[in-house]
Amino acid sequence: TMHHSPLSRALLLVSIFIIAEHPDAAQMGRNPPKLRRVAVVGAGLGGLSFAKSLEVLKSHVDEVTIFERREALQPEIGGGVQLSGGAAVLESLGLSRELRSFANPLERVVSRTVEEAKLLELDIPAALRRRKDAEALVDKGTTRAYAVMRDALQLMLRDSLGSSRVELGKELIAVDTEADGTVCLSFADGEVHTGFDLVVAADGIGANAMRMMGGERTAIYSGKRIQFGVVAKSRRPESSRRSFHQWFSKGVYGLCGTYGGRGGSQSDMIALVYRGDSADENPDWDANNVQQDCLARLRENNMPKEMLDLAANADRFFELGVYFHLPRLTWRPGKSRVVLLGDAAHAMPPFLGQGANQAIQDAYCLASEIKKVNEDVLSVDEALLQYESIRKPPTAELLLKSAFLGEVETLPGELSRLRNAFFAVTGRLGIAERVFVDGTLPRIS
Repeated sequence: TMHHSPLSRALLLVSIFIIAEHPDAAQMGRNPPKLRRVAVVGAGLGGLSFAKSLEVLKSHVDEVTIFERREALQPEIGGGVQLSGGAAVLESLGLSRELRSFANPLERVVSRTVEEAKLLELDIPAALRRRKDAEALVDKGTTRAYAVMRDALQLMLRDSLGSSRVELGKELIAVDTEADGTVCLSFADGEVHTGFDLVVAADGIGANAMRMMGGERTAIYSGKRIQFGVVAKSRRPESSRRSFHQWFSKGVYGLCGTYGGRGGSQSDMIALVYRGDSADENPDWDANNVQQDCLARLRENNMPKEMLDLAANADRFFELGVYFHLPRLTWRPGKSRVVLLGDAAHAMPPFLGQGANQAIQDAYCLASEIKKVNEDVLSVDEALLQYESIRKPPTAELLLKSAFLGEVETLPGELSRLRNAFFAVTGRLGIAERVFVDGTLPRIS
């Protein structure tokens, strides 16, 4: 029999505990696991930005495959997004020329009541220049605040990829962890892809990959619905195209803006936010039904001519319920090699225009941490924990602020006076400016 001193017994117990808690630790110092084969579920802005970040940062990942459930990355689908912190990240990835070739600069946000009382006017370039910590968003006199069509951004990212592969028509049906810790993905077409060192679930608010790993938490309905209308060729006066106009009525909030699209085109988008039951999904409605309903709501709420004109001339219309996730305790189911990114991790209401920006920042941050694993700076567990610790605080804060803003913007009846006073006072005191700029700052390290 072998006799151990109390010290050696204690050290043995400590090492057994470390290995049990951190499976990667068993190989530390000898041959720590690397992340060479990576799968991404979802070819949205977050998933594509992640693949691009891995390439540009020279992360030593040998193979990246992006699996997208749709049969095509279709142009002229969906609406527009605001870009700020996300724009700074994309430009740092070498996409400055491509982005600026179509992005529409966003310079002003003007909020008014339907009675034409001005509540708030935000000069975005001036606000960003006033902030010492916003240098990432100011470049030689221009500011990185844009309005862009989502499809143009998605296609720009896809076309910029090098060795990363996008596979379309891949509907995920199962996620399994193999005995060696690698991950296996099964798809509805019968294909099974094995041997992934890491799977990044960038599959949107539904977070299907998370659900398949046993994380059942469903999205929460906010009590708000949004009707969107897109005018393919901008009708707004040239002088208004760099401004977002917000209009407030009782229980209803309207927005119109101009967004840069493919080939330098400019499209207008209106959004009408109202309080509605989640059961109002109207699955049988087509775009024409939504358009007629939106026009009726605009008239009923005395919305201005610019909103009515854009709604009447929209080329496509769609309606969505606004859902969000409460901040998740973990973005990594169990101790698996699956990690969440973008809306799958932290879907937030759209009232601060930060969803796309945060997904792009997640992407860059996660790719940076993966590089550290492959350069033996961090273990896999440490890197994924670091990613969460950097990205959770800003996304949780923005989620809560967005949810609050959505409540205030749609206050019904006489409570709308409280909303009007809230915007007027926060505008005068500089609070609205501070909240806006805080949300735009990239937080990736």
